[in-house]
Amino acid sequence: MRKSSGYYVGGPNQVCKLLKSLYRLKQTSCQWYSKFLFSLIAFGFTQSKADYSLFTKVDNSSFTALLVYVDNIIISGNCSSSIESFKSFLHNQFKIKDLGCLRCSLDLEVASPQTVFIYVRENML
Repeated sequence: MRKSSGYYVGGPNQVCKLLKSLYRLKQTSCQWYSKFLFSLIAFGFTQSKADYSLFTKVDNSSFTALLVYVDNIIISGNCSSSIESFKSFLHNQFKIKDLGCLRCSLDLEVASPQTVFIYVRENML
């Protein structure tokens, strides 16, 4: 590796470290998803055959489901301790930010834990 012409900062044998990848961005997202998928399977989740964005885990009396859409993850289940342990696992594996309770996602609006509104939008030209 060598410096580009016209760049004179540092010694002759020093190079710059990129903080963000500039090349192969599409491959990077595929690699991230592969690592994410492997981590979910290692934690005990099963990927749905009908919808590849849905993952489920059943332990004794607890059920946990998660939906993955691009870089958003919706986690739901009947046991809060299972959800918290999974979020802790994710935090140790990846850099994540917990946005709290779901209020809206795509065409879903969540008014309360028991109420979900689905909006259907018609595309007008």
